[in-house]
Amino acid sequence: MCVGDDDQAIYAFRGSNPAFILEFKQDYPSAQIVHLHANYRSHHTIVASADAIIKKNQHRYEKDVKSRARGENSSDAFLSI
Repeated sequence: MCVGDDDQAIYAFRGSNPAFILEFKQDYPSAQIVHLHANYRSHHTIVASADAIIKKNQHRYEKDVKSRARGENSSDAFLSI
């Protein structure tokens, strides 16, 4: 079993690379890919903001992640880049 998310591949300093996930199916053609679309940790505003940023990356698997966190946070988050 292998678990990974190319959008969360942050360990380049340890020799990791998002390509390991992106090329996994080529290296292991009999592997079954299971997509998890529910985020139970973060509220809608965080998931939507992160999606707006990461979807600009053309070298990733496209995902449709939805927040399923209980008690939606009413506070707004603003990000300026």
